[in-house]
Amino acid sequence: MIKLVKRYLYAYKIQFVLVMTLCLMQVGLQLILPQLTDQMLKKGVVLNDQKCIYITGIKMLGVTLAVSLCMVLASYFSAYVSGTFASKCRSEMFTKVCHFSEEQFSRFGVSTLTTRFTNDLTFLTFTTMMGMRTALTAPLLGVGAIIVAMTINWKLTIIVIVGVMSSILLMFFSQKHTAPLFAISLKSLDHMNLLFKEKLTGVRTIRAFNRQAYENQRMDTSIEETWKKDLRASNAVSVFIVAIQLLMNLDLVLVFFASSFLVRQQLMQAADLVKFSQYVMNFISSITAITSIIQALPRVKMTSERISEILEQDTVKDSGINKPNEEKRGEIMLKDVSYGYPGAQEKVLKDINLQIRSGDFIAILGTTGAGKTTLVSIIHGLIKDYQGSVMVDGMEVKNESRSTMSTIVSLAPQRSLVFQKSIYDNIRLSKDSITRDEAALALKRACADGFVAEKEEGIDFTLTQRGMNVSGGQRQRLSLARAVAKEADVYIFDDSFSALDTKTESLARSQILEALNDKTVIIVSQRIKTIMNADRIYLLDNGQIVANGSHEELLKTNKLYQEIYSTQFRSDGGEE
Repeated sequence: MIKLVKRYLYAYKIQFVLVMTLCLMQVGLQLILPQLTDQMLKKGVVLNDQKCIYITGIKMLGVTLAVSLCMVLASYFSAYVSGTFASKCRSEMFTKVCHFSEEQFSRFGVSTLTTRFTNDLTFLTFTTMMGMRTALTAPLLGVGAIIVAMTINWKLTIIVIVGVMSSILLMFFSQKHTAPLFAISLKSLDHMNLLFKEKLTGVRTIRAFNRQAYENQRMDTSIEETWKKDLRASNAVSVFIVAIQLLMNLDLVLVFFASSFLVRQQLMQAADLVKFSQYVMNFISSITAITSIIQALPRVKMTSERISEILEQDTVKDSGINKPNEEKRGEIMLKDVSYGYPGAQEKVLKDINLQIRSGDFIAILGTTGAGKTTLVSIIHGLIKDYQGSVMVDGMEVKNESRSTMSTIVSLAPQRSLVFQKSIYDNIRLSKDSITRDEAALALKRACADGFVAEKEEGIDFTLTQRGMNVSGGQRQRLSLARAVAKEADVYIFDDSFSALDTKTESLARSQILEALNDKTVIIVSQRIKTIMNADRIYLLDNGQIVANGSHEELLKTNKLYQEIYSTQFRSDGGEE
């Protein structure tokens, strides 16, 4: 928390000083009120001086209004600081996450990142806003009230102090006990968010296999577990708060019992007792506020650590765009490349060696889990913590910025992701300066012009979130058009034709290859028919290149390729 304060709140020291000044004024005015009450009782009520009562009453009303004004202004400035803190913190967290490596994304996961962006930061913002006022006002009011109470009757004040000290010791004990409970509660919340996201993204699959009851049961179990863990933490806090309140109230009972004895013995005036009681109540209320702050500290500590963990991640800053080697444009060379995902027992890729010349049409074929997507992700620069050497356009990929690799390589990913904006704006993501005619040409090459023309808005048709108002095949064609629209040296199509029917796939593939005939093209596929015409086919199995050559060469010499071919084609040569 201290690191976050130094990082974001130090810039608002002027507002902080204003809040502190207003809190000081508020405390001073609150300490005056019991004095005015004492004056009204001794001079107004006892002596039956109506004028004194009216004048003192007006003064008390003015002091109360002044206290209210100080509270409103302090609330405004503290809300401004905490709101700005949340905005800047969330912005920097988002920027940091945008530069995460694949390993960092895998380690954190979407669910915990979502929780930290929303629940954790919201709680920290609220705590900051309340803490700026309470953390200043409560101690000052408590110290001021106990000092004045000491001047009235130090013996009674000692009783109050003993009770409060006992409460403070109980507070620290409760903090040590509740901190681990809040840590467990937050982890359970992360898991619940993960399941919730899984249900939303996989709702069609769940319905297709009629697994609604089972998935609802899983979700209900996770919600109940989260509720139980959160309830356990909250109950622990509540028990300690009740115990502290009980201890302080018993202390008050003892104080009032002792003071009643002093009044009966005429060792203390009734007016002094009223004034003393008001100061003691101010002191007790400030201790109660401090108790609330201390009880929130375990969760504040956990949430600030979770946010700081994101902000302190080492990420590679984008150093700008470097110019590629003109003589090696479109050339790709991998030497002894290996890679394993964090936590995996075996490497996904092992000792990959391949060389692709500029203008080649290369295919990567393999069964599910062979490492095809991982291989093209390394070539594109999405994964940089690989072993070995990967050269694209004569530059080592791991040493280049994302901006540089983005200008060199255009990727149509395995998952056809579109955004909630118009079709034209989705195409512009790959090339911001693209004209509408160029976008229309890219759509035509990807065989997407037909269904776009059927829309009333045409290229300005707005897609819904994740493109749910178009079919899977249409989303894939839009993804293909976006990749083709970009001007690059290398084009990678990662299983990007899988959702298309045979006729549409053949036409789209031929038109794209014709448009990119002088570019390096890599197509990843599980279907042989998609890549039969490639200049060279690399066959991946268990993370290794087991064979390479043309379709005819592999069909004659490689048993694995023959098995894949036989499962995909009938004896008469037609595809299943």
